[in-house]
Amino acid sequence: MALAVTAAGNRSGWPPSGLRALRGRRPERDRAGIPGLLLAVHGPVWSVGPGRDVPGEVDILRGLHVLVVDDADDIRDLLTVVLEFYGASVAAAASGLEALGVLDAQPVDVIVSDIRMPDMDGYSLLSEVRRRKPEEGGAVPAIAITAHGATEDRQRARSAGFQLHFGKPLDNLALVRAIASLTR
Repeated sequence: MALAVTAAGNRSGWPPSGLRALRGRRPERDRAGIPGLLLAVHGPVWSVGPGRDVPGEVDILRGLHVLVVDDADDIRDLLTVVLEFYGASVAAAASGLEALGVLDAQPVDVIVSDIRMPDMDGYSLLSEVRRRKPEEGGAVPAIAITAHGATEDRQRARSAGFQLHFGKPLDNLALVRAIASLTR
């Protein structure tokens, strides 16, 4: 199975013909019967391509509920498409405050959150989450994603309660595998 992501086309008409239109679509099979999905995205491009996926991993996140928190629409949409592709049910929030509302409404198995966001950053979000009782989601595993990947950024994320830290650009398959490992 392959998931190819390319940067193509111009921004006119984006997003209706872009990622948002692909949410919830399952992979189609090519002539050889191999599942795949080709996305044309405008904006940050992350490393994904033919041969990167291991057969049988399409449903590696099946049954998991993931909360994606990022103030950038394109990143949030791309993560949603990728995680749904691997079988996850995804709730997306554009801010830390919106994420807290999602957590009040439904339980999640993992939080994937950007660090640098206006109003409530990822550190503040996780601090609020960790104040909750475990049965209210206070112990949910969390992954930090950020454009800042210095050693001190990773250490600050870990000390804030994030189990893992990924720098951008993301390796989507590594993120998918990390989510699976945190929940198994």
